[in-house]
Amino acid sequence: MILQEQHNGIGTITCSNETEPLISMRGKPLAINYNQNKIIDLFGTNIDDQRVSWVNRNWTKTKDIIMGKFNDLLLVSIKTPHSNLFLDLNDDYLPDLMITTEEAFEIWQGICGGFKYFEKVEWPFGVVSVGSHAGQSLYLYVDLKGSLILVVPLCLDYLPELDHRIVSRRLARPEDKLYRCKKKKLWGFVPPDKWKNVIYTDAITLPTGDLNMGGYIDLLATLRPTRINGRECFCKKMLNAKFAKELVALLKSTGTR
Repeated sequence: MILQEQHNGIGTITCSNETEPLISMRGKPLAINYNQNKIIDLFGTNIDDQRVSWVNRNWTKTKDIIMGKFNDLLLVSIKTPHSNLFLDLNDDYLPDLMITTEEAFEIWQGICGGFKYFEKVEWPFGVVSVGSHAGQSLYLYVDLKGSLILVVPLCLDYLPELDHRIVSRRLARPEDKLYRCKKKKLWGFVPPDKWKNVIYTDAITLPTGDLNMGGYIDLLATLRPTRINGRECFCKKMLNAKFAKELVALLKSTGTR
């Protein structure tokens, strides 16, 4: 649905016809300028699980460009919910695509009028082969030197009793960080379970923000001890790319206290 403001002196907003949707898609799209014409386009997955760029022709029509056909590649499904991002990786002032799939990261370089496939980066620690979980990737600017760090939460065991890591990638060197409290209790991410349909647990996420108004980026993570029932929510303060742990709330499976 598109909301358009009518400049008729009244300031009213009209909606597109909901019975005739302009675009049908799975999940949320990524807003991006596909063809460098300074008009925002959309990238996402259609109802047939195809990657599509919806290029704006005008305010009411789009041109659908299917990524697989355009690049003659066999493409795997994008993770849902997605954590795709565009940024300029090669300093050519064109947006490049970082796509997260169920199997790997994909890097697509921006070209005039679209994107071309560049490389694939496999998930670390054999996550796909052992049936474990990779969470929502995020990109952090933490060292004030102009570089971004790619951070991915991993759950390496479905009944998380073995290993849980936050993996940060800087200059292709992975960095593993296990979370243990002072009592040597090992905490792990809550693995998603698509069959339970429990809100907020369909993906492992690390929301960011300055939660304590300290001037630094903080990460909010929902964890649970690997050998005890129950969940807790932790705020991880990022200072000079190091995680300082700080307990902010205790959650139970039945609610919050």
